[in-house]
Amino acid sequence: MSTSSPRAYPTQLAGGVCQWFGPHITNRLAHKPPDLLGRFVVSSILGPRNQAISAITAYRPVQTGSGVNPVIQQQQRVLGQNSNPYQQLLLDLADMILTLRWKGDKIIIAMDANEELPQQPNIIRNDLETFCATTGLLDAMTTLHGYATIPSCSRSSDTSSPIDFIMCSPSLHCCIKISMLDEISGCPSDHRTFILDVDTAGL
Repeated sequence: MSTSSPRAYPTQLAGGVCQWFGPHITNRLAHKPPDLLGRFVVSSILGPRNQAISAITAYRPVQTGSGVNPVIQQQQRVLGQNSNPYQQLLLDLADMILTLRWKGDKIIIAMDANEELPQQPNIIRNDLETFCATTGLLDAMTTLHGYATIPSCSRSSDTSSPIDFIMCSPSLHCCIKISMLDEISGCPSDHRTFILDVDTAGL
């Protein structure tokens, strides 16, 4: 689990993300240093031929937070009041992913992106399109099942497309299956549960 250290930032309460792994895979994990703001966490799963899949879990704060002490304001206290945590998360993730890919790692990232990907590419790319183009990752759901016009968050309109994604290195798509559960299945949340199955024998 990656969260901000209360000793490092005693007056900040930045949001965090978490990963769980079953006992059958823990002996193949190599953990990466956590993000100090708890925005993302990375674990590399090592294969028998020393190949690696880096699994990333990330949360991108909404641009206009609501309620008491919203996440975006918490992160601005650390990044700077003139910073844009909404954009900075993607920039920092892209830098890390490019380093991992340069080492030869394949990438799987599950992210609450708080932004939709358009059905047709924009002439001027939005932030998430630019992130995908920079990192070379593809949205697994769209690649395997076509563009979804089903919202992944209950607070989105009925005609919205997902704001949550599992993005992968293109070479992984032949080895994976992905699904998005209905609103009443999966974990209690205002977001739908995604399931990704990776056929490691095909790697």
